[in-house]
Amino acid sequence: CQAEDGIRYPLWARGLGEVYKRQTQDQSNKEGTSGDTQGALSGDEDRNSVNNEKAIMEKDDKIFDLQRDLQEMQVKLEEAEAKIKEKENLKPVLAQQEKELKKLFDEQLLKKNEELNELKEDTKQIQELSLIHI
Repeated sequence: CQAEDGIRYPLWARGLGEVYKRQTQDQSNKEGTSGDTQGALSGDEDRNSVNNEKAIMEKDDKIFDLQRDLQEMQVKLEEAEAKIKEKENLKPVLAQQEKELKKLFDEQLLKKNEELNELKEDTKQIQELSLIHI
């Protein structure tokens, strides 16, 4: 509220809350309700409003926590998917390495078998020579 000369009077500068309170008090006085009853109702309304705000804040906190948990789970899921992809990418490499190792093993086994056969042949010849000299 401002006076016509532009000077704000301290009594009038109470804010909208005061205006609404005066309106409800004026209305209750017109209806025959005392200001004290209205004050009690206003107190109940204030408590209900505070309780509602607390409930909203608690729900907001829960939402925030759930969103944070969801983000953490998404990060873990992405990490797991990356590991799976890495393993899938390694499968062909591992399969190729397995083939190469098997080939090397088979070559070494064949070589050892040839050496064994040569040793057997040498042993046979030595035995034949020892029988001839006896």
